[in-house]
Amino acid sequence: KKKKKKKKKKKKKKKFFLIICAIALCLPLVACQQKTASSLKEEQARAVASKHPQQGPSKTNEGEASSVVDQYIQSLREAKSTEYSSGFYRKYIAGSISKPADQSRNEIVYREGKIQFDTLTLREIYATGKNDEEDSEKVKENELRIGKPFVVPSDYVVYSPGRGTVYLGEYSQDLFQKGPWKWKWKKATDYKEPEIGRSDVYLKLYEAYKDKFSMTEDNGYLYLKYKGDAKKNIPLFNELIQTMIESKLYSNENNDIQSIKLEIELVAKKEKSETKVQVTPSEARIVIYTKIKDSKKDQSITNEDHFEFGYRDFNKVQEIKPPHQLDMNAIQE
Repeated sequence: KKKKKKKKKKKKKKKFFLIICAIALCLPLVACQQKTASSLKEEQARAVASKHPQQGPSKTNEGEASSVVDQYIQSLREAKSTEYSSGFYRKYIAGSISKPADQSRNEIVYREGKIQFDTLTLREIYATGKNDEEDSEKVKENELRIGKPFVVPSDYVVYSPGRGTVYLGEYSQDLFQKGPWKWKWKKATDYKEPEIGRSDVYLKLYEAYKDKFSMTEDNGYLYLKYKGDAKKNIPLFNELIQTMIESKLYSNENNDIQSIKLEIELVAKKEKSETKVQVTPSEARIVIYTKIKDSKKDQSITNEDHFEFGYRDFNKVQEIKPPHQLDMNAIQE
């Protein structure tokens, strides 16, 4: 009986831990540390402005929008540091022409932390997960689900004191010895710089559509939006998706794409200095809706790729301390 009780406790702990991980993925901007007072004031001001604008958002012309996109791109390219959240999820439904919902795939990537780009000093939470379904009821459920899919992730804490050295921590249990849950740390040899929407392919995407953005200004923030057909930029989307997951959906091998709809939303804080107006990136959202139908292959696919990025304390991050879970004496080589 005692053994059964212990097993139940372990199962409860594991279940509770997985639930916590899943909930974390639903939060687009959860800070690794407490937010600064200035950050809280900015967010409160924006929330109040969105519900009770004093004068209402003012529209600007396309030329101004294009100039702001240029500044947005330049700010990201020249960034020195930032706190960030970076989220990606895919909703993929495939089947035949007569039965277009035979199988589904959900994939997620989520990361959140702080980084200094010059030295590549960083600390972050990193999570990734994928699930495939062929059960008709679950496929239908995935097809109808609005927003992020539910995927139980594998998650890690990552710390780098500087370029070339990365420590990867995982909270886990030894499945063979069935010991207690604990943090296990090792040196990561193939860890890449976190993708937070500032690599060249993202900047090329913004550049490609900069003349087509609409823009409104509200309470010191600039809101830029584009929505339209994007089938001509399939090679760019193929490059974009590889920054998050491995996929051949937009590769040259796939000539059956029927339509691609693109949505881009950029949010920037407008700050005035003594000499000029500066644009500081705050948020970015990219959504790609893709449809594939081929009667010869009897193939039908609908796919959504969602990219979401948030920036806080842009160019203001100072010291990045190691996570409290890190034990330098227990690192596995």
